[in-house]
Amino acid sequence: MATLFDLSADAEAVMSAILAIEEADLSAPQDLVEVPDELYGQLEALAAAIGDKVDSIGYVWTELQSQADALKAEEHRLSEKRKARENGVKRLRNICLDAMQRLGEKKLAGQIYSITRQASPPSCREVDEAAALAAGLAEEVTTVKVDSRGIIAAWKSNPAAVDGIAEVVQGENVRLR
Repeated sequence: MATLFDLSADAEAVMSAILAIEEADLSAPQDLVEVPDELYGQLEALAAAIGDKVDSIGYVWTELQSQADALKAEEHRLSEKRKARENGVKRLRNICLDAMQRLGEKKLAGQIYSITRQASPPSCREVDEAAALAAGLAEEVTTVKVDSRGIIAAWKSNPAAVDGIAEVVQGENVRLR
């Protein structure tokens, strides 16, 4: 079975052949220009085959899209399940830490597992940025945010306005209806 790529290439070749015949016969009177009927027949057959191929692609497209949507829903469901399990582990860790702190113990041992308490690395929670900057414990950072929408608006009104500043690219996509 031919692919859409092959069918479109064949149709393009037939159209080019028809155009070449019409252009070669420009010197002859218009009523004497004869394009063989078999070329038009081939073009019609290719158009029908392309239509059938588009329908086939549409069926596969919708099936793949529905499968992708189902997988996305499953990912979300599993993500929620994972988060619930992770929260359960956090609760158990906090219960153990609370018990160890109340008992003043560094280690609790069972027959299979033992749980130990250790200090975590230090972290800063609340920082007075001005005081930290004055004490030399911070640095001032300036960021530049490019206005992409502004660049596109300027490009739409005058493409030369963004030369050397940005490269604006406009692609194409396809939709299934």
